[in-house]
Amino acid sequence: MNDPVLLNGTREKVQICLDGITLQAPGFTGVIEEVNAHHRPTRSLSLDEQEEEKLALLAALKDDDLEITHEFELEVHDDGEAVATRSLSGKAPSINMEVPITDGKVPLAVLHYDEAGIPQLIFPSAATRSLSGATTFVIPRKKAVQMDGERIKTRGEKKGLLKRIIRVISGAVGGVVKKGVTKWENKHRPYGLNLIAGPKVTSGIANWDQFARSGVPSAEGTTLLMIPGTFKNTEGSFGPLLESSSMDFLYDHYRERVLAFDHPNLHQSPSENVEWLLDNLPKDRVHNFDLLTASRGGLVAREFIRRVASNDTKGRKITINKALLVAACNQGTALADPENIKNLLNRYMLMTSLIPIPMVSKILGGILAVVRGIGSAALTHLPGLSDQAARKDNDFLKTLNANYEHKTAIYGIGANYNPQNANIKSYLMNTVVDRLFQDEANDVVVPTQGCFEAPGAYRFPIKHIEYDETKDIFHMNYFKTETVRKQIENWLGEAIPVA
Repeated sequence: MNDPVLLNGTREKVQICLDGITLQAPGFTGVIEEVNAHHRPTRSLSLDEQEEEKLALLAALKDDDLEITHEFELEVHDDGEAVATRSLSGKAPSINMEVPITDGKVPLAVLHYDEAGIPQLIFPSAATRSLSGATTFVIPRKKAVQMDGERIKTRGEKKGLLKRIIRVISGAVGGVVKKGVTKWENKHRPYGLNLIAGPKVTSGIANWDQFARSGVPSAEGTTLLMIPGTFKNTEGSFGPLLESSSMDFLYDHYRERVLAFDHPNLHQSPSENVEWLLDNLPKDRVHNFDLLTASRGGLVAREFIRRVASNDTKGRKITINKALLVAACNQGTALADPENIKNLLNRYMLMTSLIPIPMVSKILGGILAVVRGIGSAALTHLPGLSDQAARKDNDFLKTLNANYEHKTAIYGIGANYNPQNANIKSYLMNTVVDRLFQDEANDVVVPTQGCFEAPGAYRFPIKHIEYDETKDIFHMNYFKTETVRKQIENWLGEAIPVA
């Protein structure tokens, strides 16, 4: 660490640490100080939350051989909006941080928290490597919104100083994205059918007979199969539901027959996921399922329904009675287009500031696995993401939305998120992502309409609930919301009308 450095608003490059990192911030005055990356809190949380949050991030970084090589605290005095140092474009000059390679570690990204604690991953733009080998990162200038002189918080009610946190994430060159993500998912998101008993998740059914211990033969009754979404496993997607009284209801309703299907959801497509599921369902019994899905899990469910309707089940006897799709991208999402993956990662990073800290650790690893590749190479094909793309040439969605008949009753839940927090609203309105949505209602990640409409698909639009902006529901808090949980109870608990 080194002494605090004053920023005086000139265009001069200022060295801000002994390892040669420089900052150029015309019109910007304040103090920047390098801090201990392993112990400094991100924002004004309780001591326990501060430590838990930092440990979750450090553990996720370590899992992919990444680390925070430098961390800075920037106290903002004046962001220079009113100074006469504007560029010819009329925009305020950018804040540029140049980071050299240190001890062989390549700077891959900067994790920047604004004054309100809203996180954003910043990647080097094309051709930013200087002759000296340093990489340039452009730090956002925009201030967080203040109300009554207090800092707006994303989590908690505590006051805090108007400071930013800048973390430099470094590591070895990541190579091809898919190869690195495959390695990470094979370790951390392997395939498995998990037994669910309330909040308890027992990984990997090896003996299907143990699933019949409740006294219900495997050839009778209906099993609830839960299918998680992008970047997440069972606990990451359904954690708040598993810990709620709604899970007690579902556990009793299905007579203890509740499973969850964990699967790699980045480097493998929904079709490949269903292929593994069919291979691993026993042939010697009849399978009756209801499905409950989150996000991308809805596409896996619909591919499963398509295979059953086509009698393409590898000899398995399967009936799918109901499918309840929560926040599904039936029309795709522009965020999953390969050129928008960085925006997708930042949407998920934003949401980590809005959810309980224990859930954050369930998604960080997948995000960082992609970061490692993006920071050093052009993005290559990740089928688990690209099959969610809204592009017209998405052959997977074309097949899925063809008008094939099936007997499954499908329900949908979606939301239009309009944040009450002024800083989050400002962030969302000032990113390219919202232009990608073309002012469509969305839950931060998927278009609201796509949660229940799929042009040309059989039985679509489906029976659905659309929560408006007053409910404060976004892509990762559906199952935390009691009204959503009660709707799940109602639809999964009701008898299916005869078609």
